[in-house]
Amino acid sequence: MSHCSVGCEGRGRQEAPKRRHGGRATPWAFQLRTPESVYVDWRRKVRTGLKQLQNSYVPLFKSTKQFRGYSPTMVPALLETEGYARGLMTSISRFRDIPDDIVAAVTARLESSPIIHEPEHRFTMVIEEPALSYQLGDSDAMAAQLGYLQAIVARPDVRDA
Repeated sequence: MSHCSVGCEGRGRQEAPKRRHGGRATPWAFQLRTPESVYVDWRRKVRTGLKQLQNSYVPLFKSTKQFRGYSPTMVPALLETEGYARGLMTSISRFRDIPDDIVAAVTARLESSPIIHEPEHRFTMVIEEPALSYQLGDSDAMAAQLGYLQAIVARPDVRDA
């Protein structure tokens, strides 16, 4: 059975292919619960603060060889400076009413940052202008963040589009 997503007018009704789950079609209820289960997992990890959540990403970042990211509103985690990360963690902690373990969370978040300089990892990142102008830290933190991004872009192994 073929699938037509655009321009199917006049060709009769065609159904999308069914996703398989254990040899049978994936139940819609299962598909709808998935975002909720991700949120529940996130809430469990941040129950005692943001450090546990940040620590959970370290093995993934260290084992990933090809990173691709698009960030319209924030600097990607691997490119954050301490001041920017602190501003972000403070904002999240306050907004979500999460226990304050910001110093430990920032330390954990920055643990993966050195991989940006390791040659066995490759990165493709698109960062839009609002990510550079949205102020998450004080003026000194934002100036340091922009300076760090300028230093990264100036590296000979970095290409801009």
